[in-house]
Formats: sequence, C-alpha cells, structure tokens
Amino acid sequence: MRPVRGQVLVTERLQKIAQLPTPQIRQTASGAYLIGDTQEEVGFDRGVTLPIMQQLADRAVRIFPFLAHARLVRSWGHCA
Repeated sequence: MRPVRGQVLVTERLQKIAQLPTPQIRQTASGAYLIGDTQEEVGFDRGVTLPIMQQLADRAVRIFPFLAHARLVRSWGHCA
C-alpha cells in the first residue's frame, strides 16, 4: 500500500439545483459544491498545489458552467 493524495475545492453555498452528481463534483446538503478527483503519489504530503486546483476548477466549470461565478471558500489535500 502507498499513500495517495487527493485535493478538494469547496465553493460557497449555492442554491440547490436538481442534478446528478458526477464522480468529480457533488453538491452538499448545505448547498456547497465539493470538487475533487485527484490521485497523486506524493507520500504523506497533504498540501494543495495551484496547478492541480486550477485543473479541478477548469474541469468543474466545463461540467457545470454556472460554477464559473462561484467563490471558493476552502481547499485541502488528504491522504488515503
């Protein structure tokens, strides 16, 4: 087994929209969107990186264009 880092972006709370979640994006019960699907082999580093955050944001906007106007409120990296 090896640790794998995932990075996640979280938007502000937005109006609930009836839609199917994707593997990369889902809306929480409170209305925020969780965006993330990275799998990086970087040991136990739980940091975030700008290039990956940009990739996640770009992909989210391609899937749900209205997210282009959403504010990001936090991001984090986790190891699994």
